[in-house]
Amino acid sequence: MDDIVILEESGNTFVNTVFEANLSNTIFDKNLVVDDTEEEDTRRGKFIKQKYKKRKYFDEVIYHKEVLKVLQRKHEERQSRAEEERRQSRRNRDDETDSTKSLSNVSSPHSVNSNDDLKKSAGDKRDDRTSRVRHDRLRKAHSMRCLSSAL
Repeated sequence: MDDIVILEESGNTFVNTVFEANLSNTIFDKNLVVDDTEEEDTRRGKFIKQKYKKRKYFDEVIYHKEVLKVLQRKHEERQSRAEEERRQSRRNRDDETDSTKSLSNVSSPHSVNSNDDLKKSAGDKRDDRTSRVRHDRLRKAHSMRCLSSAL
């Protein structure tokens, strides 16, 4: 994951934890406000340069620990979403199964044909076709016998 993305998603607390890891109130008191605005601007400007450009208070170990926490949190969120999607998928399958079962229990004369009825119907058609073919063959054989006996 890109460092910038991690910093953006982690917020100001994360950034301050890392970039101010070695900062104490004796070095710079963030809560102190000087009455002279120019002096305050200069003081804060100097602090910001030291904090971000020079990384004077930055701690590499804390940075990696914090990044690891962010990555672990992201991983757990992804796992949680995936688990929820699996549960939802199972619920949808169960709902479909329940609705199929409830349809098969309907015994109305206008109910939808079950799979068994459809299979029987297809089998009946095959049987009808087979018997027609057999009948046609027998009729042709009979005709051939009649012709040969007439000759």
